[in-house]
Amino acid sequence: MPAKHLVLLSDNYPNSDGEFFLDDEIQLIASKFETITVLCSSPNKGNRRETPENVRVLDMPQMRSKQRFLFRIKGLFFLPLWQELFGLKKRYGIPTTFLIFKILLEDYVRASHLIQELNKHQLTDPQEHVLYSYWHDYKALAISILSKQKVIKSIARGHGWDLDYKRHKPQYLPYKNFMAKNLDLSISISDFGKKMLEEMTEPKLHRKIIVSKLGKLNSRKPKQVKEELNTYIFCSCSSLIPLKRVHKIIEFCAALGLENLKWVHFGSGELLQELQLLAKNGKVEATFKGNTPNHEILDFYHNNYVDLFINFSSSEGIPVSIMEAQSAGIPVLATAVGGTSEIVNNENGFLVEKEFNLKEVVTIIQKYLSSTDEEKQRKRNASCENWKQNYNAVTNYYEFVKLLLSAKGR
Repeated sequence: MPAKHLVLLSDNYPNSDGEFFLDDEIQLIASKFETITVLCSSPNKGNRRETPENVRVLDMPQMRSKQRFLFRIKGLFFLPLWQELFGLKKRYGIPTTFLIFKILLEDYVRASHLIQELNKHQLTDPQEHVLYSYWHDYKALAISILSKQKVIKSIARGHGWDLDYKRHKPQYLPYKNFMAKNLDLSISISDFGKKMLEEMTEPKLHRKIIVSKLGKLNSRKPKQVKEELNTYIFCSCSSLIPLKRVHKIIEFCAALGLENLKWVHFGSGELLQELQLLAKNGKVEATFKGNTPNHEILDFYHNNYVDLFINFSSSEGIPVSIMEAQSAGIPVLATAVGGTSEIVNNENGFLVEKEFNLKEVVTIIQKYLSSTDEEKQRKRNASCENWKQNYNAVTNYYEFVKLLLSAKGR
């Protein structure tokens, strides 16, 4: 019998600027449950986003020093910690170190705090609740531990950083085999993420690791007519952090040498001032929009003929920002990292190597921008069609909710 209530474990949704991609998902799946309870790790600072009527939000209290100390003591008696620690050489080919011990212990501490909150609010009844961690991290560990202790319905998603162990130092992610064993399902948003998780788990568990892609809602018609023929608009959307390599977008725009090029970036972060100065010095006309509500980004794409969307990240899952751009029929220029090659190809955009040759990419885009209107429209149509066929939120999230409702408990 399907559970009536969904318990969602999030980092930021809906309390702060983050996990915007959950907005569409919850909007679509809310009708399939009587209630959705969100246990959010970030505090509510008065900027809580709007949610469906049947969604209630519980804020995780901060861990007190005494709690943390007691959980650390308990962690020393957590058998999977030691099994993980002394199995590192066999599974990962890396030595046992104090740093990895600290990683394992800290994840156990955070998971224990979360378990305490779940029990306090009585959110673990398998007849009533299905527990859904949006990330394959300590939150997934928490419901894995609960699942080992008693029957609960438990599912965790994995995205990019929480599955790709090779982007971490050391190249390791904790408790993956334990989680895959004790969860009903581990769900990756990409084929790439599934492969990464399979590398960290026993073959017999791979049947419990599946792919369910994210999606984007957009009812706006793509902008097809370019009014100002001699002007160009490029867009990008990401946090301004080193991983996203936004400086390479500036270098690329400067190297194109187009007089009437405007670059618009959605998102903010620690590198904002540095990138503003870099754009100014490179004589790139840049607009940094900051953290922008999703509907405003889609409105911008609808009201402006955007020639190109750019993502030069060094690592990704499958970026929702690319799904948004494709839903507006915008060709995408992106690096072939993580799962990006699953959404971008040379039919709907331009896929380049992670360490691309700037001059070669400039030549490719110059050729595209000087091509016929028919050739440009062909690529724009292919971009929008890829979204419709593979990343439409209505299709993907209604399929995903079937997975949530199918959870039986281990």
